[in-house]
Amino acid sequence: LSLHDALPISGFQIQRFTNDAQTPDAYCISFGPRGQLLVSGKNYLRLVHDTNLDGVPDHFQDIPIRWSDAPTGHCWDGNKIWFTGNQGLWVAELTDDNKIISSKKVLEFKTGGEHEAHAVRKGPDGNIYVLCGNTTGIQKKHATHPHSPIRNPVAGTLLRYHPKIEKCEILVDGLRNP
Repeated sequence: LSLHDALPISGFQIQRFTNDAQTPDAYCISFGPRGQLLVSGKNYLRLVHDTNLDGVPDHFQDIPIRWSDAPTGHCWDGNKIWFTGNQGLWVAELTDDNKIISSKKVLEFKTGGEHEAHAVRKGPDGNIYVLCGNTTGIQKKHATHPHSPIRNPVAGTLLRYHPKIEKCEILVDGLRNP
């Protein structure tokens, strides 16, 4: 059974857009609000551009961070990219034409391993949610929001980060490798 047979949608077509030389050992992809493609792999977080719209990438832009591991989760929030990697939760801000303005770490925790921080999503409440495995090292010090339901977590967690007030809640604990 081919992928084409598995997706019998009239006019639907799958084609390779980038290759392993351009985006080696890709871990995660996400699409921005204007269709931007963001790819992460070992030691990179890269915007992939097709500026002349011919279906072939012609420009690559790396988020300029000295990587210690691979970004394993990311999501878009307008002109911001939230991502895990380099031992924490980060946010990068871009201009409307995708130039990188800044990047900064907002939470410190372990990343890069199988049982560490991965998934990052923006919730309907405007906050950022991060799913963390049992070796991420989430501790009492991460519960900085006064209404955090969990104060002394055990094992893996689900975090809710409030960007406007720069506080973190621990919503769930006791997980292994979610």
